[in-house]
Amino acid sequence: MARTDVPAQTLATYPSAAIAAGSADLTWTAATVSGGNDSVFTLGKTILFARNVGASASHNVTITSAPDSLGRLGDLGSYVLAAGKVARFGPFVMEPGWSTAGRLLFSADSAEVQFCVLTLPV
Repeated sequence: MARTDVPAQTLATYPSAAIAAGSADLTWTAATVSGGNDSVFTLGKTILFARNVGASASHNVTITSAPDSLGRLGDLGSYVLAAGKVARFGPFVMEPGWSTAGRLLFSADSAEVQFCVLTLPV
C-alpha cells in the first residue's frame, strides 16, 4: 500500500504581515498503519512531531532511514509514545541518511498517533 502524504507546514517569519486567527494552528494527520506516512524532505529544515491522542495505550513510532554512502541504515524507533504525549524529531540533516527520493518516511502502529511536519524558515 502507498504511503500517505503529510503536507509540510512552514513557520511564519519576521517580518511578516499580521497573522490571522487560526493561521498558525498546526494541522495533524493520523498515521496510516498499513502503509506508513511520508513528507517532503528539506535538508536540515524538516521537523517531525508525533502525538498520541489515545486515552491509555502507548504506541510505537518509527522514522525510516535511507542507506548512507556505505549502505548503513539507522532507523529511529520504535519510539514508545505514551498516551497523551507529543514527541519531536529532527531537524533531519543527514542526506542521504534520511531522504528517500526526496521524502522523509515515518510510521506508527496505531491511527491514534497523529503526525505534523514543519519546515523551518531560512
